[in-house]
Amino acid sequence: GLPVIHTTNTGGRDIVRGSVDGFEIPIRSVDGLMEKIEYMYRDRERCREMGESARDRAQSAFTWKDYGDAMIKAYDDLINSNV
Repeated sequence: GLPVIHTTNTGGRDIVRGSVDGFEIPIRSVDGLMEKIEYMYRDRERCREMGESARDRAQSAFTWKDYGDAMIKAYDDLINSNV
C-alpha cells in the first residue's frame, strides 16, 4: 500500500505509472530519492492515494494467472515464429 520508487534500470517503467503508482528516479540518485521521500512525507494524502493505486494495480494486473498467460503467449509466439 505504498508508492513505488524505482530506478531507470529496473524495468519499473513497464509496471509503475509515473506519478500515479510511484516515481522513477535516475540510478544512484540520492537527491532524487530524497526528493520523492520528502514529497510523500509532506503530502500524506497523495502518498496514501498513490499507495492505494499501486496496491490495486499489483493485485489486479499482475496475478499469477496473468503471468502464466503471458508466458504461454510468449512460447506460442516463439514456436510460431519463422526464426
